[in-house]
Amino acid sequence: MRLPGAEWPEHSAAVCDQALSDELVRALASQSDALAAIGPNFWVAREAVEAGEDEARTLVERAVQLLHPLLCHLLPADWSGAEWWCQVYDVPGKGLPFHFDKDELAMATDGSLRHPLLSCVLYLNSEEECGRDEPLGATAVLEQRWVDGRSQPEPSRAATVVWPRARRLLVFDGALSHGVLDACAGGATRRALLVNWWGGDAPGGTGRPSAVAFQREYGLPALPTALKPADAAPRWLPIPRLSVRAGAHCCGEPLPLLDALAAASGGERLAEAAGAAAFTHPDTVLWQLPGGDEDDEDAPAIACLVPDDLVPDDESEA
Repeated sequence: MRLPGAEWPEHSAAVCDQALSDELVRALASQSDALAAIGPNFWVAREAVEAGEDEARTLVERAVQLLHPLLCHLLPADWSGAEWWCQVYDVPGKGLPFHFDKDELAMATDGSLRHPLLSCVLYLNSEEECGRDEPLGATAVLEQRWVDGRSQPEPSRAATVVWPRARRLLVFDGALSHGVLDACAGGATRRALLVNWWGGDAPGGTGRPSAVAFQREYGLPALPTALKPADAAPRWLPIPRLSVRAGAHCCGEPLPLLDALAAASGGERLAEAAGAAAFTHPDTVLWQLPGGDEDDEDAPAIACLVPDDLVPDDESEA
């Protein structure tokens, strides 16, 4: 995997399993509800990341320190720090619309656009929660950047899709569009730690409270001691690379994403196997179609590959 900005998809997204110890991930999951309720996002400078365990003020900062050795070969020499926050889906099955990670305050104040160098998703759900019949919502990273005031290319014709696994880390170019696909409503609550690695100044509005502030103001327990880096060696996964064409697999109709990927891979259900795939879809659009009662705003949608001629000009017509 090359540095961010290399040709996509071969070198702009990667997946590492067994990234951190089960003990640490379970501890992070136990704090995720409290952390998700706190805002804005937090910041830890490079010096603190590289300083080691004694400098960590929170459990998450210790996790960031332990993730750094996995990612240091992907970061440029002048990286400056890491922004982090927790994400918990209160409505099981609901995802997150596609978007670009950026310095939100800079965009709001002067319109300037800064992306992180790398964006990371550490999945915090247990093996049991990830292994249910109702899979958790997959993260989808599109071949799409924000250029000259618009998304390019539009529409995207390629994506990497990764399903949550216990202790799995997804890493991708921080300038790429991404989101969380809807999943089955009966699935577990989806929990994740997000870590963006930056160059230059910290994103606006982020800060680093003291350990005392985290314990007193946010009701979080003290930092555990002697956390292990990992139970087993982290393992970077080969990501299957597929091509899906409407003529071969969609037959002119919308095709659920899992079915499309299974057909393109010779019948293998990727969500149950590696749980990741990078694929091109030159004559379809990745689109979420209503999956339940249209009056139920919380009903999860179904991710499909939709032939170009069926994609509405106005999203409200979908």
